[in-house]
Amino acid sequence: MKMKKSTLGILVAALVLVGCQGTTNEVSENTGNNTAVVEESVSKEDASLTVMTSTFVLEDVAKAIGGDKVYVESMIPNGQSPHGWEPSAKDLNKAIGTDVFLYNGGGLESWTDKVIEQLNPEETEVVEAVENIALIPGHSHDHDHDHDHDAAEEAHDHDHDHDHEHGALDPHVWLDPKNVVVIAQSVADAFAEKDSANADYYMANLESYKKELLDLDESFRTGLEEAKNRNIVVSHEAYGYLAKAYDLTQMPIEGINSSTEPDPKTMQEIIEFVKENNVKTIFTEPLIEAKVAETIASETGAEVAVLDPIEGVFDGNEKTYIDIMKENCDALIKALVG
Repeated sequence: MKMKKSTLGILVAALVLVGCQGTTNEVSENTGNNTAVVEESVSKEDASLTVMTSTFVLEDVAKAIGGDKVYVESMIPNGQSPHGWEPSAKDLNKAIGTDVFLYNGGGLESWTDKVIEQLNPEETEVVEAVENIALIPGHSHDHDHDHDHDAAEEAHDHDHDHDHEHGALDPHVWLDPKNVVVIAQSVADAFAEKDSANADYYMANLESYKKELLDLDESFRTGLEEAKNRNIVVSHEAYGYLAKAYDLTQMPIEGINSSTEPDPKTMQEIIEFVKENNVKTIFTEPLIEAKVAETIASETGAEVAVLDPIEGVFDGNEKTYIDIMKENCDALIKALVG
C-alpha cells in the first residue's frame, strides 16, 4: 500500500521563502527530528517530562512546545494511518508511567479508552486534542457544503462518552491551522501544570509556535484568494476543516474512515462532478495507493497530485506538520489558482 516518497531537505528557519513557504519564527529550527525549537531531541533520561501521543501531528506539536525539556514519542508507528490501526498489548503499555498522554479524540482512534483505563490519573495527565474544538459532521458524498457553525457546535456536544463511531463527526481537526493553535494551547497548559518549574519556557515556545501557525493560516488565505474554482476532489473525507476554513468544497472519493473503495455508482458520481465543475486535479495522499484517483483522472482528463491529510508519515520523515501543510498549500494553489 505504501508509495515511495523522497525525503526533503531540512527547512532552515532563517530562510525567507516565497508562496506558502512564508517565514518561520526565528526561535524555530524545524530540524530533521521534528523538534521545533532545539537542534537535537532530548533523551528520555534527561527530560523534565515524558509524553506519549497517539499520532504524528500531536507528537510534532508536543515537540514544538516541549523543546529540549520534553521527551515525546508517538504510539502509532510511521507508515501507518490511525484509521484501522490497533495497538498490541505492548503498545498499550507504552503510555504507562508517562507524564502526559495526548490523543486526538473525535473518533479518530478506537483504542484510547484501553490506554486511559490503565493510566494512574495521579501520575499521567490525559489530554484530548479536540476538547476545545467544535467538531463538524462528516457528510460522505453529501456535497451541499453546508457547514453551519451552530450545527457543528451542537454536533460536538462534548459529553466525553468516547463514542468512537466513524462517520458521525470528522476528527481531522488539524487540517485547519487555527485548530492546531487551540491544541497547542492545551498541550502547553498540560506541560506547565506537570512541570511548573519550566512553565515560562513552555509558554514562550507556545507563543512562537502560534505565530508560525497563524502565518501558515494567512498563507492559505492569501494564496487561495484568487481561486475561481473552489472544488477539490480528494482521496477520502479528511478535508472538512480545511474546506471550511478556506471556503472550499471537498468531493471525497472515500468516506472518513478511508477503508473501502467506492462502488461503481459513486465513481460515476465523482466523474460527473469532475466534468461538470471543471476540476483539473484529483488529489491522492501518501499513505494510500493512487489507483482510484488515477482512474478518475484518466476518465476526465484531470491530473493527479498529492494533498496530505497528515494522518501518518513514512520512516525517515524529516518534515514537520507545518512543512507538510505548506506543501499542501502550494498544491492547492497550483490546482486552483495556477
